[in-house]
Amino acid sequence: MSGRCQSPHCLPSAVSLFWLALCLSAVLLPARRALADRPQAVYIFPAGGQQGQDVAVRVGGLNLHESPAFLIRGEGVTATSPLSRMETIWFEGPVIRQPASQKKETYPRDYRGSIQIDAAAKPGTRFWHLSTSQGITTGLKFVIGELPEIVELEIAGNPVPQEVTLPVTINGRIFPREDVDIWTVALAAGQTVSCEVMAERIGSPLDSRLEVRDPAGTVIAENVDAIGSDSQLTFTAKEAGLYSVRIHDITFSGLQHYVYRLTMTTGPVVEAIYPLGGQRGTSVPFELSGLGLQQERITLELAEQAEEFLDWQVPGHVGGRPVVLQTGDDPEHLEAEPNDPPAEGSPVPAAGQQAISAPAVLNGRIDQPGDVDSWLLQAEPGTRYELVVWAERLGTLLDSVIEVVAADGQVLAQADDSGGQIDSSLSFAPKGDGLCFLRIRDRLSSRGGVRFGYRVYFRPAAPPREVPHFAVHLPGDAVSVDRGSSEKIKLQMTRQNGFKGDITVKVTGLPEGVTAEPLVITVKDRNPVLELKATEEARIEVARAVVMVSSSLEDEVFEYPAQIKDADSEVATGELFVSAAVPTPFLYTGEFESKFAARGTMHSRHYSIERNGFTGPLVAKLAEDQARHLQGVTAADVAVPPEAETFDFTVQLPPWMEVGRTSRTCVMLVGQVTDPDGTRHTVSYTSTAQNDQVIVLTDPARLGLRLGQPAMRIQPGQQVRLPVVVARDRGLTGAVQVDLVLPAHLEGLASGSAVIPPGAAAVELDLKFADQPPEQINMPLVVRATTRDEKGNPVTALSELEVLLPTVSRAKAVSTGP
Repeated sequence: MSGRCQSPHCLPSAVSLFWLALCLSAVLLPARRALADRPQAVYIFPAGGQQGQDVAVRVGGLNLHESPAFLIRGEGVTATSPLSRMETIWFEGPVIRQPASQKKETYPRDYRGSIQIDAAAKPGTRFWHLSTSQGITTGLKFVIGELPEIVELEIAGNPVPQEVTLPVTINGRIFPREDVDIWTVALAAGQTVSCEVMAERIGSPLDSRLEVRDPAGTVIAENVDAIGSDSQLTFTAKEAGLYSVRIHDITFSGLQHYVYRLTMTTGPVVEAIYPLGGQRGTSVPFELSGLGLQQERITLELAEQAEEFLDWQVPGHVGGRPVVLQTGDDPEHLEAEPNDPPAEGSPVPAAGQQAISAPAVLNGRIDQPGDVDSWLLQAEPGTRYELVVWAERLGTLLDSVIEVVAADGQVLAQADDSGGQIDSSLSFAPKGDGLCFLRIRDRLSSRGGVRFGYRVYFRPAAPPREVPHFAVHLPGDAVSVDRGSSEKIKLQMTRQNGFKGDITVKVTGLPEGVTAEPLVITVKDRNPVLELKATEEARIEVARAVVMVSSSLEDEVFEYPAQIKDADSEVATGELFVSAAVPTPFLYTGEFESKFAARGTMHSRHYSIERNGFTGPLVAKLAEDQARHLQGVTAADVAVPPEAETFDFTVQLPPWMEVGRTSRTCVMLVGQVTDPDGTRHTVSYTSTAQNDQVIVLTDPARLGLRLGQPAMRIQPGQQVRLPVVVARDRGLTGAVQVDLVLPAHLEGLASGSAVIPPGAAAVELDLKFADQPPEQINMPLVVRATTRDEKGNPVTALSELEVLLPTVSRAKAVSTGP
């Protein structure tokens, strides 16, 4: 018999097992590793510049710390690096109500930089990146233009019209929410102006709306969506005068990253080209449509080795967006009117209409609302065919609907959108002798015109070609890998015409200490993953790696660069920016708490630090990546001494917060780690977990402020007194200081401070007006009252004062003529 005790009293209890497991976990489990705060690029403002100019830019991003590296790729541009911190422009805007205020929101910091553009730089898009010791950002767009450019002068308050001279590209942003930018231009009677917004196409969330008003303020033109969600319109001045062009978000959203480029010109502007492409190695005549064109027809020689997509700039059309042309090797056919469908049930095609055999490209246009184009196709019995429309992908407005109809009127196949695209595609098998009709129209019968062109590829749905046809798509153009860790990149595969061979993915040019084993993708691999690994000693640098994909057929190897999943990417280069990154060793934790605090006061909470071997000083800050809209909450940085294991973080609640609302604020912890060679790296940790948030339920204010008069008219050269009355909560017994908060852009008004002694409730605040009043006042002024609570923390209250311009005498207001 064994000597082990079999009595129930000898068996370990559930509690003792729990403590044993906890002790073992403390010994066996490694310390928690904090997640690194990856740098994020959010916007660049202005979002473009003119050829030959040095462009001062304001770059906004998250987790960039003091001086992120700044790089831009592409010919004809260079960037000054690193960036430097600058004051972040912030406009609070309107109070955000539920449920919008419960959405995640970021608060980018502004950095100063510059981009140098060569005079001979090709117009178009370049991509820029930021990097820190904790990684590299994905690329965002910067546009090179040809026209003179201006940058919006951003000020707080209601919109102030800014006059421009044509032609011009305006760089602006819709910030804050409900912002409306107004641009004015003096026009002669009969002048026609094109206005085109570029926002969605540069990655901005702005869904623009354009509105034009004549000198009398009457709306004469408007547009919402023209090029994707980007607006575009053309208007003609019926009379001489000052016209205004207004731009805002269609839902009146707006934030720091709602940047846009608005090009206004009297021409030349190419709005459409027809056909949309041609056969390589041939001479192709094109028809141009637009504003102020120097020529409406032009012939191009398409090279035999031309790329599939050509960004062609019309000669002499300075400032116009490039025209995208598609080239190929198949025979091309041009629509010949009349080509309306035959009468229902009739097998007779239009007079003179010739049957087209595959392979072929059909070029046409839905010229007017309700138009339906019909193409007579000759298919081979027993062969399956495919029809693929290219229209929206080439910049036209056509939302295609296609169907294939047999000679006896039977519909063989039909399609609207395809694979998440507006452009249609289908496959079909012919009947009888193979004669059939392709019918194509816009989904809405009310639409049509010169901008509704299309190309349709008519080809046999063939078995695998002799040349393997495949592609591998990367989800982005940059990736970061923490030291001592790995990063997995999800790949997307494209296999065409039944290709089933193995595909090998290889990466070269990685940073020192970062590796990637070749990946073999079989036809069964639906979700292939490429893994990058970094050693603990990997060099912290950014490398331009190259990702190549290859396969073989009958001992012949076919190799192509990987493609970036971006509709604006040019020829695939396989270039991938790879950065080794420093992980964050420390983190903070908090116990869940939710407390009441009055608006206009300060509130603190306690945190613990898990240093995991890090002993240096830290700084606690308001996080730039927040779980919710902050509702105006601010906070000062908190210095945490070396080796300290706890800290308190204090937030300031604004006086205008909604009573009864829940405020949730996230915190960032920042420190510096040092490599063995002495290199210092700034790292940070941010948590959006509920337990780690500063959660406050808003109580009514403890300090009230009332003005003796809600509005005041400017009296040039005079000093006036504004009566002010405060109401203190119990416990607020000290003096109250009263100040006038002046916006930076408002001149001609000055004010000192006034103090209300303890026990008193009223004072008069002196305001002095300059001899020359401002031309306009676009916002109310703010009077602020400040006292101290029982702990010595500030308590504030605010009240708005409307300031009116001086009264203009009737004699001065009425013109007496020359």
